[in-house]
Amino acid sequence: MNFQEVSSVLPQKFPLQMVDKVLELLPEKKIISIKNITGNEMVFLGHFPNQAIFPGVYITEALAQSAILLFKKKEQEDKLFLLYSTKMTFKSVVVPGDQLKMIVESKKVTALGVIVEAVAYVEDRIVAKGELIFSIKESLNA
Repeated sequence: MNFQEVSSVLPQKFPLQMVDKVLELLPEKKIISIKNITGNEMVFLGHFPNQAIFPGVYITEALAQSAILLFKKKEQEDKLFLLYSTKMTFKSVVVPGDQLKMIVESKKVTALGVIVEAVAYVEDRIVAKGELIFSIKESLNA
Protein backbone atom coordinates (compact mmCIF):
# COMPACT_ATOMS: atom_id res chain seq x y z
CA MET A 1 0.00 0.00 0.00
CA ASN A 2 1.32 3.41 -0.87
CA PHE A 3 0.71 6.58 1.16
CA GLN A 4 -2.60 7.40 -0.56
CA GLU A 5 -3.96 3.89 -0.02
CA VAL A 6 -2.93 4.01 3.65
CA SER A 7 -4.64 7.42 4.00
CA SER A 8 -7.86 6.05 2.53
CA VAL A 9 -8.10 3.37 5.25
CA LEU A 10 -6.73 5.07 8.38
CA PRO A 11 -9.02 7.43 10.28
CA GLN A 12 -5.95 9.47 11.37
CA LYS A 13 -4.91 12.30 9.05
CA PHE A 14 -2.09 14.87 8.95
CA PRO A 15 -0.33 15.58 11.25
CA LEU A 16 -1.23 12.37 13.11
CA GLN A 17 -0.93 9.80 10.32
CA MET A 18 2.11 7.75 11.33
CA VAL A 19 2.31 5.16 8.53
CA ASP A 20 3.85 6.13 5.20
CA LYS A 21 3.83 2.79 3.41
CA VAL A 22 2.92 -0.88 3.81
CA LEU A 23 5.53 -3.32 2.53
CA GLU A 24 3.71 -6.56 3.32
CA LEU A 25 0.18 -7.37 4.45
CA LEU A 26 -1.27 -10.73 5.39
CA PRO A 27 -4.76 -9.61 6.53
CA GLU A 28 -5.45 -10.32 10.21
CA LYS A 29 -2.05 -12.07 10.56
CA LYS A 30 0.96 -9.82 9.89
CA ILE A 31 1.85 -6.38 8.54
CA ILE A 32 5.20 -4.74 7.80
CA SER A 33 5.02 -0.97 7.47
CA ILE A 34 7.28 2.08 7.27
CA LYS A 35 7.35 5.50 8.95
CA ASN A 36 9.97 7.94 7.71
CA ILE A 37 11.18 10.27 10.45
CA THR A 38 11.91 13.74 9.04
CA GLY A 39 13.34 16.74 10.82
CA ASN A 40 10.47 19.00 9.77
CA GLU A 41 7.80 17.11 11.74
CA MET A 42 5.87 19.37 14.07
CA VAL A 43 6.70 17.28 17.16
CA PHE A 44 10.36 18.30 16.93
CA LEU A 45 9.49 21.92 17.70
CA GLY A 46 9.27 20.93 21.35
CA HIS A 47 10.70 17.41 21.65
CA PHE A 48 13.45 18.58 22.03
CA PRO A 49 14.62 21.83 20.41
CA ASN A 50 18.35 21.12 20.81
CA GLN A 51 18.21 17.31 20.47
CA ALA A 52 15.36 16.08 18.27
CA ILE A 53 14.00 12.75 19.57
CA PHE A 54 10.91 11.07 18.16
CA PRO A 55 8.61 10.46 21.17
CA GLY A 56 7.84 6.94 22.33
CA VAL A 57 4.13 7.72 22.31
CA TYR A 58 4.41 8.49 18.57
CA ILE A 59 6.22 5.18 17.97
CA THR A 60 3.41 3.45 19.84
CA GLU A 61 0.86 5.33 17.71
CA ALA A 62 2.65 4.28 14.51
CA LEU A 63 2.53 0.64 15.64
CA ALA A 64 -1.16 1.02 16.59
CA GLN A 65 -1.99 2.48 13.17
CA SER A 66 -0.19 -0.44 11.55
CA ALA A 67 -2.41 -2.76 13.59
CA ILE A 68 -5.50 -0.89 12.40
CA LEU A 69 -4.34 -1.42 8.81
CA LEU A 70 -3.85 -5.10 9.58
CA PHE A 71 -7.48 -5.54 10.59
CA LYS A 72 -9.57 -2.74 9.08
CA LYS A 73 -10.86 -2.98 5.56
CA LYS A 74 -11.70 0.20 3.65
CA GLU A 75 -15.39 -0.71 3.58
CA GLN A 76 -15.54 -1.03 7.41
CA GLU A 77 -16.36 2.61 8.03
CA ASP A 78 -18.70 1.56 10.86
CA LYS A 79 -15.92 -0.05 12.96
CA LEU A 80 -13.70 1.81 15.42
CA PHE A 81 -10.46 0.24 16.65
CA LEU A 82 -9.77 1.82 20.03
CA LEU A 83 -6.37 1.33 21.64
CA TYR A 84 -7.27 -0.07 25.03
CA SER A 85 -3.93 -1.03 26.56
CA THR A 86 -0.23 -0.88 25.76
CA LYS A 87 2.72 -2.76 27.19
CA MET A 88 5.65 -1.20 25.37
CA THR A 89 9.38 -1.26 26.05
CA PHE A 90 11.66 1.32 24.42
CA LYS A 91 15.21 0.23 23.66
CA SER A 92 16.79 3.13 21.74
CA VAL A 93 16.06 6.69 20.61
CA VAL A 94 14.70 7.50 17.16
CA VAL A 95 15.88 10.71 15.49
CA PRO A 96 15.30 12.60 12.22
CA GLY A 97 16.68 10.67 9.26
CA ASP A 98 15.73 7.30 10.74
CA GLN A 99 13.20 5.01 9.09
CA LEU A 100 10.96 3.00 11.39
CA LYS A 101 10.21 -0.47 10.10
CA MET A 102 7.25 -1.85 12.00
CA ILE A 103 6.18 -5.47 12.24
CA VAL A 104 2.83 -6.21 13.84
CA GLU A 105 1.49 -9.75 14.25
CA SER A 106 -1.85 -10.86 15.66
CA LYS A 107 -1.88 -12.96 18.82
CA LYS A 108 -5.59 -13.16 19.57
CA VAL A 109 -8.69 -12.01 17.71
CA THR A 110 -12.23 -11.99 19.10
CA ALA A 111 -15.45 -10.23 18.12
CA LEU A 112 -14.79 -7.61 20.81
CA GLY A 113 -11.07 -7.01 20.44
CA VAL A 114 -7.62 -7.79 19.17
CA ILE A 115 -4.22 -8.42 20.81
CA VAL A 116 -1.07 -7.89 18.73
CA GLU A 117 2.68 -8.16 19.19
CA ALA A 118 4.42 -5.07 17.81
CA VAL A 119 8.11 -4.41 17.10
CA ALA A 120 9.71 -1.26 15.67
CA TYR A 121 13.17 -1.33 14.11
CA VAL A 122 15.64 1.24 12.82
CA GLU A 123 17.82 -0.71 10.42
CA ASP A 124 18.37 -4.03 12.26
CA ARG A 125 18.11 -2.51 15.76
CA ILE A 126 14.94 -2.97 17.83
CA VAL A 127 13.89 0.45 19.14
CA ALA A 128 10.53 -0.53 20.66
CA LYS A 129 8.51 -3.67 21.23
CA GLY A 130 5.46 -4.79 23.11
CA GLU A 131 1.82 -5.75 23.12
CA LEU A 132 -1.15 -3.64 22.04
CA ILE A 133 -4.75 -4.44 22.94
CA PHE A 134 -7.65 -2.95 20.97
CA SER A 135 -11.36 -2.98 21.56
CA ILE A 136 -13.62 -2.98 18.50
CA LYS A 137 -16.70 -0.77 18.64
CA GLU A 138 -19.43 0.36 16.28
CA SER A 139 -18.88 3.91 15.02
CA LEU A 140 -21.08 6.69 16.38
CA ASN A 141 -22.10 7.39 12.76
CA ALA A 142 -23.38 3.84 12.15
